[in-house]
Amino acid sequence: HIISGKCGDWDTVLVTVEGTPDPTITPPSTVCAGSNQFTLTAATAGGTWGGDVSASGTFTPTTGGSYTATYTLTNPCQADDAISFDVHEVPATSLSVTPRTGCAPLNVVVTDESAETPVQSSWDFGNSNTSTDVSGTVNQTYSSFGCFDIKLVNVYANGCVDSTTLSGAVCTYEIPTADFSWLPEILDVDNNVAVFKNQSSQDVFSFEWDFSNVVLPSQSNPVTTASPQTSIDENPTVVFNSSNGDTVNVKLKVTNSNGCSDSIVKPVIIRDKFSVFLPNAFTPNDDGTNDTFFPVGRNLEFGSNYDFRIYNRWGTLIWMSKTPYQGWDGRVTEMSPSGGKIAQVDVYVWRLVVVDPFTGQEHELVGTVTLMM
Repeated sequence: HIISGKCGDWDTVLVTVEGTPDPTITPPSTVCAGSNQFTLTAATAGGTWGGDVSASGTFTPTTGGSYTATYTLTNPCQADDAISFDVHEVPATSLSVTPRTGCAPLNVVVTDESAETPVQSSWDFGNSNTSTDVSGTVNQTYSSFGCFDIKLVNVYANGCVDSTTLSGAVCTYEIPTADFSWLPEILDVDNNVAVFKNQSSQDVFSFEWDFSNVVLPSQSNPVTTASPQTSIDENPTVVFNSSNGDTVNVKLKVTNSNGCSDSIVKPVIIRDKFSVFLPNAFTPNDDGTNDTFFPVGRNLEFGSNYDFRIYNRWGTLIWMSKTPYQGWDGRVTEMSPSGGKIAQVDVYVWRLVVVDPFTGQEHELVGTVTLMM
């Protein structure tokens, strides 16, 4: 700077022009009522916060609504910014279960009864099963016994997340185990009284026996009947009236104090009798009476490996048959019917081999018969 007409002088001044600071506020992401306190930030630190936030920029989203935040910078130059943000109400999440108690395996229906339909769901049924089903209704089976919690986490259209846990949502009861035995284990048409013994699990409360299911074999007539046909005793005694033997499928149903049941069916066999009788003499004189010699008995025709042979006193085979009730007509030949001569009056040795059709036991019987005229 020069002053005219006088002695001149000069000076220099340095002027600094500061840039305007950036007060831009970073808006919060989705804010849901009841979520944690958060702190707003701006592009340039050091300013003063105002509006609905604290002086340090913190905000606690207690309830839903629209809120504002202001931010002012004064050093070195004044600059400010303001934003509006929404706090979303969180839809209430709830669920129901039907039924909640029962015997395992228990099938239940779990229903999402939340205030709004979620866009995402995450289920934990407490039985190692999970699901992301958003249909609102989920079926579940609880195979083991115990109590189970169910948890549901929902994400809603406004971005908010809510969850609920129903403690003891499902309680299942243990199924009893039915079992029984009987003595004697082997019954027949004569020894036909059985004492049944309950051998079910200890939690059993009631018993239902059924002795009426007769499995009819081809040779059984008339049908076997049981007395009694049903019973609620724990250890009943039963008489099986059978003329030919049968198999009876005995059923026991047991129930525990929780109303859970189990059943078991076991076959009880009533054997028919097997018996053989042979006379000690016969008269093959064609008078129509006692003309042939053969074994008779009960159920002989059902025996297997039938083999009937006649020997003379020197041990020579003179006749044989493998057909039950086919008799020796007294003639000397190895097969029957024969065309040989009538053997002489004498004592002959017979041998019979047959397998009991009911026990599988092989019987070998030897005796003598007198041929008379």
